[in-house]
Amino acid sequence: MQTRPVLKDKDMLEELVDSRLEGKYPKEDFIRVCTIAAACVAPEASQRPTMTEVVQSLKMVQRVVEYHQDKTQL
Repeated sequence: MQTRPVLKDKDMLEELVDSRLEGKYPKEDFIRVCTIAAACVAPEASQRPTMTEVVQSLKMVQRVVEYHQDKTQL
């Protein structure tokens, strides 16, 4: 499967998810990570983020996940 077209089509993203998860994963966070991944495989190198930018973006996703986890534990 070619990943680039799948990453650009939100309706096809589910094809990337391990079926053993049975739909039990944070879909919004998954879409955020896929958006970052899509940027990493842009056709032109000049359009791709640096690894520093990728790490920063992934840390932002992690913070959102942690925030929601903390909020649900209250």
